[in-house]
Amino acid sequence: MTSCWILNALSQNATAIGALKDVALGGSAVATAVIALRGVRAWKRELHGRAEYEVAKGLALETFRFRDAIKIARAPFVSLAADIPELQAWREALSSRFSGVREALSTFDTRALEAEALWGEEVATKTKRLHQIAQTLWAAHDSYLRNVEGDGEDFKDDRAYALDVRGKVFSAGLRGTDEFGNEIQLAVADIVSFVKPILHKP
Repeated sequence: MTSCWILNALSQNATAIGALKDVALGGSAVATAVIALRGVRAWKRELHGRAEYEVAKGLALETFRFRDAIKIARAPFVSLAADIPELQAWREALSSRFSGVREALSTFDTRALEAEALWGEEVATKTKRLHQIAQTLWAAHDSYLRNVEGDGEDFKDDRAYALDVRGKVFSAGLRGTDEFGNEIQLAVADIVSFVKPILHKP
């Protein structure tokens, strides 16, 4: 009778120990899964943060490059070749200057699309503003060349129009207020103010 009781107790203990073992193993698996999930989430956050930083950095650099290309293109002094017709000389001079703007705009637009994919319309409105400035500059460039081709008739007929076109194609230099240049600076500053907090994020 005593031996039967002992065997029965041992059997019950073995069952309890087995159950505890199963619970411990299950708990360990759950804990491992939770830790792994937290690790994956942290990794994703790190990747996302790194992606945001790289896109912000690229957008800032291309914005400055674009700004500098426009500044060069709008320099008030133009050197024209003396051995070719005036219209051809103007076309070659302005085309050479604006080639840098076209190249800078191409890479800027790429960075702007990357930024829009991450941050949406909030940044898109800022980058589109700077892109529109380039379009305005090219339109003024074409108007200036048409005036040269027409022996200055376009500007003679409308002095306000002439001042507006010249004010876009060329910077004011030391002559006074550069309204178009100020517009460019504000557009650049708007983009920089957006990316700066991202670049300085801890």
